[in-house]
Amino acid sequence: MKKVALILRWLIILFSLRLVYLFGRQIWYVIQSYLNGTVEKHVFFGIKIPDDFTQTGFLIVSVVSCAILIYLFFLLYVFRKVIQGLIKNQLFISENAEQLVKISKGLFFFGVVLFLIQFVLRMTQSFPAVAVNKGLAYSASYDLGYKIGVTINLLLSNGFPIFIYALFIFIIAKLIKEGNLLKQENDLTI
Repeated sequence: MKKVALILRWLIILFSLRLVYLFGRQIWYVIQSYLNGTVEKHVFFGIKIPDDFTQTGFLIVSVVSCAILIYLFFLLYVFRKVIQGLIKNQLFISENAEQLVKISKGLFFFGVVLFLIQFVLRMTQSFPAVAVNKGLAYSASYDLGYKIGVTINLLLSNGFPIFIYALFIFIIAKLIKEGNLLKQENDLTI
């Protein structure tokens, strides 16, 4: 168990370095955007910034992205505490279960925020008007339906694994909590 925990510790360190790199890159894009007055289009967490996006909107998305990165860094810190417990052979303790529930809720929140960013970007993106004879209301409803459909497709392709990871971590947290109860009952019978 200790070897697995040490491997996980190194993976957390590597992922933390990746988050620091992404944070620095996002700050660099904001600084360049502010100095040059143009928005450099790039992909962030699988989200492509539209070509007709304003600099203010880019700044808002960048601030939210940086906040998400800081939140992910906090979740890694919480997961590091769980790994420390694994190294000490303390797997079935209530603190591990609580921390894993916190991580699963945090990942779910992360997925929802990514979806909201994608949704807002898609709703602000301009699509060419559909030429129909039914009028402007029909065209506007078609555009809205198309944008929602594209956003749901992006959610299923990009954000869905995050929700699956959150669900698995939540199940593992419940298993550790039940294991803790069994361990406490077993300690009382001896």
